[in-house]
Amino acid sequence: MPGGGVEPGETWEQAATRELWEETGIEGVQLGPCVWSRQKDVVLFGQPTRGIERYYLVRVRNVAIHAGNQFDHEREVYQHHHWWPLAEIEASDETFFPEELARLLAPLLAGELPTQPIALTTG
Repeated sequence: MPGGGVEPGETWEQAATRELWEETGIEGVQLGPCVWSRQKDVVLFGQPTRGIERYYLVRVRNVAIHAGNQFDHEREVYQHHHWWPLAEIEASDETFFPEELARLLAPLLAGELPTQPIALTTG
C-alpha cells in the first residue's frame, strides 16, 4: 500500500493523495472513504515510532505505475509492482500489509463499504 507521513498543515486526505502520487505516479483520482485504521509500533529510520494508519479506497483502471516521484529510500523498498486480483492474493504465499488483506478487500470489492473505518489489529 502506498503510504507515509502526514506533513505539517496536511489533512489525512491530502497526505493520502500526495503519497499515492509520490509512490505510484497516480494522480487525478477521486479519494474514497477511509475504510480501515490502526495504530502500530514500528521502527522508522532507526527510531521507534507509533504509526497511525488510515487506509482510503481509491478505484483506478488500467493505470501505469511509475517510480519517478519516489524518494531514494522508497526506490530501495519498492522494487516492482503488480496489480493483484483478489483470487491471486487469496492463493499467494506473499506477505501483504495490512495483514489479512484478502479478507479485508472482499467486502470492499463487493461494494460493501463500512460506515466508519474498521479498526485493524496490529498483526
